[in-house]
Amino acid sequence: MKKMTAGFFKVHCLAVVDEVHAKRETVLITKHGKPIAKLAC
Repeated sequence: MKKMTAGFFKVHCLAVVDEVHAKRETVLITKHGKPIAKLAC
C-alpha cells in the first residue's frame, strides 16, 4: 500500500486517481502522520 500526505494528494489528485485505477493499488492518505482516507479501486 502506497502512502502520501493530504497536501501531495491535493496537488496531484487526478494523477493519483488514474494511477490507482490503472495499477489497482491502494493509497493511504495521511495528515500529520495519521491516516485520514484510503483510495482503492
